[in-house]
Amino acid sequence: MRTALQYRTANAALLVVHGLRSFRWSEEALERDLLNSAVMSSAPTMVKRMWRMDLDSFPDGELSIEGKAADFFLLDAQGVPEAPPSYPNHHLDQVRHGLLWWDSVCTVLESSSTSSD
Repeated sequence: MRTALQYRTANAALLVVHGLRSFRWSEEALERDLLNSAVMSSAPTMVKRMWRMDLDSFPDGELSIEGKAADFFLLDAQGVPEAPPSYPNHHLDQVRHGLLWWDSVCTVLESSSTSSD
């Protein structure tokens, strides 16, 4: 979210899918170092009372998630650098400090839900 033009006040987001029915990630099977992947397009849909989100990322990733409902949280995470870490020639343990983890302290800026509860 640090580079998203639509969400200038946030540096992170969390998508929670309830009643997960399917989760699929695909990308080219290439031998490469760590790489920053950026979401280029997203397409949420409702089909037969199920919620679905298809995401395309640069350079070559595709994510498809389907479930009963979803909640989206736009976050301000503390201690995260303004720009994503530089990945070339680094291992995950060398760039972890610039990434969010489950124990990161966050403030919810905005949220939305597909459920009617």
